[in-house]
Amino acid sequence: MKLKFICKAFLSSLTAVSLFVCPCNIASAATVHLPEESNQTAVCIEAQNLDIVNSLVETDRTTTVTYEDDLVITETEISYGRLPGAGFSAASTMAKSSYTTDWKTKTTDIATGSGKMLLRVVQFAEFQFNGSYVYVSDKSCVYYTYSTFSSKFVNSSESYTSSSNKSSKKAKYVVAGDLKWTTDSGTHKSHWTFKITCSPSGSISTSAKKS
Repeated sequence: MKLKFICKAFLSSLTAVSLFVCPCNIASAATVHLPEESNQTAVCIEAQNLDIVNSLVETDRTTTVTYEDDLVITETEISYGRLPGAGFSAASTMAKSSYTTDWKTKTTDIATGSGKMLLRVVQFAEFQFNGSYVYVSDKSCVYYTYSTFSSKFVNSSESYTSSSNKSSKKAKYVVAGDLKWTTDSGTHKSHWTFKITCSPSGSISTSAKKS
């Protein structure tokens, strides 16, 4: 089923914004103006089979901050496990021949050196291993741009390892695009790739890279 809504408490823990409705896909992204954040625009660029409301609980959170050129990149990884009766996590099934991972969410905030927000990308991913290969079983991505410097995230694309890609290599969920913003010194542009990767052993890693 396509994304119908995201639980207010679940999304607000990542984005500090209120509940919104955004049924859309990458081919026809819908823009949603959030009333509580007048300088913020949210775009849902992909959604598939997202049925997580009232079934997940946070199990782990890690935040790292890096600096590149005049940008500050803050990456927050959160793992959500299913409540009892809602399924099995990778941790409880790793010894078996197949597993479904916990939900991994990755929030990447890109800001100027002065702290002005330019872009926030929130990815959700779940992986499955069927005993032979690992693939993306569920995913979605929402990104937010800010009006402070008229930031835009353009030429966005999405790719992932589907169940039809019978490979024993790592499964990947990748969102990429060009970040553009304008300051008094002119127009700036950088290309970004946001990735969540899962190995056949169930190890999940994430990255946000500028090129």
